Amino acid sequence: MEATSGKGAGKLIRAGVYGLGAAIAGAAIYYAVMAIANLEIGIVAILIGYMVGYAVRKGAAGRGGKRFQIIAAVLTYWAVGLAYTPFALKGLVEGKSAKVTATTPTDSSGTAPAATRDSATAAATDSASAPVTDTTATKAAASKSAEPVSTKTFLAAIGIMLLLVFALPVTAIVGTMPSGLISALIIFFGLRQAWRMTAVPELNITGPYKVGIGPAGATG
Repeated sequence: MEATSGKGAGKLIRAGVYGLGAAIAGAAIYYAVMAIANLEIGIVAILIGYMVGYAVRKGAAGRGGKRFQIIAAVLTYWAVGLAYTPFALKGLVEGKSAKVTATTPTDSSGTAPAATRDSATAAATDSASAPVTDTTATKAAASKSAEPVSTKTFLAAIGIMLLLVFALPVTAIVGTMPSGLISALIIFFGLRQAWRMTAVPELNITGPYKVGIGPAGATG
């Protein structure tokens, strides 16, 4: 027999908030383990699933059900992607740095060629000696660049970041095949743990038991 699952938006929102906090904490633990030990350990993914599942169930006041299971599974998967994010950003920055270094011409002493330096000097001299013709356009451009980022742009950036976090586990698995299968298995273990912990609790009822005085002459 199964207990009734929790209903109402209040429990759902509270379960999501609790689960989100546990997912962030679990992602930090997973990242620390990968950064220090340079290993993906399955027990850590299971730990994330346990943390998220426990937090979601606590936020739901001990209730369970498909809605809470979906929240727990999504947050567990998101936590794994969040743990991969620092590595992805580091690789992106290093890739851009290497590209800039490769495309910048240098001489044997490691400095820019003389022609480049002379051209830059001449351009700087010309720009310094040239008369100012239109300060209004310059001020307008500066004012436009100094404007704060719009809400729409900020939300778009947040959306792109969330999509990146969700895509990272799949990218890591596909990009490291066949060893990526181990990562997929690790993620599966974490998802299964979170799913089980937020299921509708089962009530095992045994009996019926007879209550009363036994037959006459019975002893003990």
